[in-house]
Amino acid sequence: MEAKTLKDFIEILRDLPDDVLSQKERLMIIAAMEFKNLKVSDVMTPREKVTFVNIRDFLGPLTLDRLYRSGTSIFPVVDESGRQVVGVLSTDRLNSLEIRDNDTAEKYLDPRVCYLREDYSLEQAVAAFIRTHGYFFVVVNKMGQLTGTLNFKEIVGMIMGYYPKDDFDQDASLGAVIRRKL
Repeated sequence: MEAKTLKDFIEILRDLPDDVLSQKERLMIIAAMEFKNLKVSDVMTPREKVTFVNIRDFLGPLTLDRLYRSGTSIFPVVDESGRQVVGVLSTDRLNSLEIRDNDTAEKYLDPRVCYLREDYSLEQAVAAFIRTHGYFFVVVNKMGQLTGTLNFKEIVGMIMGYYPKDDFDQDASLGAVIRRKL
């Protein structure tokens, strides 16, 4: 098969045997080739799939269970009306705290909210991640309406073509990093 378009070339790459290019290598090449043409809206988590937390929600077992079952670790916190994002809540932070059943999300939210527009290119999104040192963005349309979220993991997945897996979780321990077997 001869490649006449980018789409044809990508199909050829997908069909190559593993002894020519590994699955990871093919995914990385395809991701790099498609990256420039993608918008934030192509990779974001759409609003209907986002788990929101209300600022007045109690962080008791029911709420925490709902958050952990969602499969994500960062959640937009909305005001009492449910329309305005006032911060973000991270399960990583919640895991390290002694939370009482009568504590609300307001007590533990990070008030720093960063925004991307859904029509930004992924290159613009990466620049925003770097510029803000952010890890989570609320995605809006041109009218400022929330359309989804984008996190650093989704961007890395697009850049690499897959999500890297590593069970090591002691990056904050110098000793553990030094002793780690590779």
